[in-house]
Amino acid sequence: MEIIMAKKIYFFVPNNISLSLSLMKKSYKKAKNTLPNLLKNATNKVIKLEIKDKKINYDYFEEIITSVIFSYISIEAFSNAVIPADFEYERFNEKKVKETWSKENIERWLTTSQKIAEILPIILNTKDIKTETFWPHFKELEKLRNDIVHQKTIEDGTILNSEIYTQLLNPDVFRKIKSALAVIKFFYDYDNAHPYFPLGLGLARFQIKEVLNIEDELGKLKELD
Repeated sequence: MEIIMAKKIYFFVPNNISLSLSLMKKSYKKAKNTLPNLLKNATNKVIKLEIKDKKINYDYFEEIITSVIFSYISIEAFSNAVIPADFEYERFNEKKVKETWSKENIERWLTTSQKIAEILPIILNTKDIKTETFWPHFKELEKLRNDIVHQKTIEDGTILNSEIYTQLLNPDVFRKIKSALAVIKFFYDYDNAHPYFPLGLGLARFQIKEVLNIEDELGKLKELD
């Protein structure tokens, strides 16, 4: 019997938002480069892919689905990370009864778009994100992600609905995917000095401030015993 000794592993803990955005970007580029080759022989309004196109077709679907899923995951992770542990959200339900939601309840029961539209603007003191031009695209991204993850059936539940693949072949899908970056940038423009902003993707920045008296910033320093 082989005995495997337990070992400790030391490593840099990654930022899940950064990992998701990185995966999204890699698949985005591959899919965007693949789609023109997939449709290059189109000469009219009807495009018929042959057996010889099957591999590139499936390769494209793999990359575009990966990009859609991880663009949305990045926003899910971002929205949850922004909410402080002691944050409470007050709202009135359909019966006009006042409710108080904890961070745990918000994460579990509110959709990602609800967190982005209702919770984060309170925490980060921003204007209404729903007025931004990219917001409809993000809502479309959310729906597309849900359609992929919870694919419906047709014909009495015997066949999976393939309509989502038609959406994925529409070049507009790239605009939906990019809306995830627009969402993060929207909040970043208000406050860019917090640890939940992803590093290494041209988003997070250090804030530089001139200080005349360090005690004014840090309080009076006590001498160490």
